[in-house]
This record gives sequence, structure tokens and C-alpha cells, in this order.
Amino acid sequence: MEKIENFQQIPDVSPTGRYTTAVPLLLILSVSAVKEIFEDIVRCLLDRHNFAFFNFTNSTITNTRIVKISSIQKRRASDRKVNSFRAFILENKEFQSREWQEVRVGDVLRVDSDQLFPADLLLLSSSEPQGMCYIETSNLDGETNLKIKQALPATSELTTIDKLNAFEAQIECELPTRHVNEFSGNIVVKETYPFGIDQLLLRGARLKHTAWVYGAAIYTGHDAKLLMNTKRAPLKRYGTDILLINVVDKLMRN
Repeated sequence: MEKIENFQQIPDVSPTGRYTTAVPLLLILSVSAVKEIFEDIVRCLLDRHNFAFFNFTNSTITNTRIVKISSIQKRRASDRKVNSFRAFILENKEFQSREWQEVRVGDVLRVDSDQLFPADLLLLSSSEPQGMCYIETSNLDGETNLKIKQALPATSELTTIDKLNAFEAQIECELPTRHVNEFSGNIVVKETYPFGIDQLLLRGARLKHTAWVYGAAIYTGHDAKLLMNTKRAPLKRYGTDILLINVVDKLMRN
């Protein structure tokens, strides 16, 4: 129907007037536009409230991010709870069950076996010897084979809540990027220890064959590498649609 109305805008082809047939065409286009605008507004509102907490310092001069790790974090209530997945965050000297949207940069989290990582985490320790763990990244790259991650010796001994509560450190790492295979930084405890991609647990990956891991949140929300690599699907148009749009545009300009 829409294509027929487009042809009816040509005086030599259509027996009716231009403005008579333009009304239903404009009505259809207006309804479609309102529908698209409404859906875009809903998506923007969901994205705005999806992750609302950040606690870090970005330096544009040195191109680094400074993250302070501590079990004492100040929080505020979320305006709207959208993401209801649960995460265990170290708060008030014990792990509290919170929603993913409440995860802040610098939080210490516990992730159990077969759970998804709620943010990009620096692996601190695990239930396995030497701080090793196994993760599945099929949600990220489609690969089903397990990958091995290993904590630094400086943090692999943080296997109890008491040790975590007494632990304070500062992380220096690169600003958020979409490169999932590149990552580097330093953790400063008493000395400075470098870390890399082998210590990074990406949001969306799943912990496998490991009872639990402790990790520090580095990138949350839209700063996570998974969301930075998420792109909106392009709008598909057929050749005839493009031709008709161009014809109608020229007719409306005349």
C-alpha cells in the first residue's frame, strides 16, 4: 500500500491529486515514526538506569584509571532497579547479595561456580591452588573450550573474609577499551605488581570447575568490554525502498 501511494504522487501516473493521496502516506509514516521514537526512549531509559554506580579516577593525561580497593564503600539507592541479576559484594565485613546495577568500581566480589561475572574483574584469589580458575567465554567469542586464569602471588592468599577485609590496594590500569585480548596495569599493595589479560575476568564470561573466586571490579556498566563491543543492528533497506524514497523526496521538493 505504501509503495502504491508513492507512485500516486506522480501526476502523469496517478488519476488522483497529489495531496489527496499524501494524507494516508503521511499517516502511516507518522505512526511508524512515533513507534520508533517510543522504542528508542524506552531503550535509553533502560540504559540510563542499568548501571548507576562508579568509584574511580580517570586520568586523561597519563591515559590510566586509578581504582581503590576497600571493603568499606559508600553507597546510594538506585532510582530504578532494572538489572535484577544477583552479585555478592563485600560490604560491612561480609558478602551481601546485591543486584548487578549496584556493583561499583573498586568493589570486592565473590563469584561462585557456574555464575556469570557481573563486571570486568581483576582476579584476586580462588578456591584452587595458586589462585587458578577456569572460565567459559562462549557468550563473548563463541568458544566453548575453557580458559585458565591465575591470580597474582601477591593476592592469591586472600582466601578468607578476614584477609579481604584487611586488604587495601590501588589499581592502575588503562582506560576502558573494546579490545578483549589486550589489558595491562599495576596493583600497588606494599610494592607494585604488574598484571595482564591472564588476571582479567570479563563480564559475561562464566566461572567453571572452580568453587569460587574473589575479584575486584575494574570496569562496570557500559565501560565493560562486552558492552563496549555491542553494536546496534543496522537498518536494512531494499533497493526498491531506497528508489521510492528518492523519488518521493524529489517530488516533495518540486
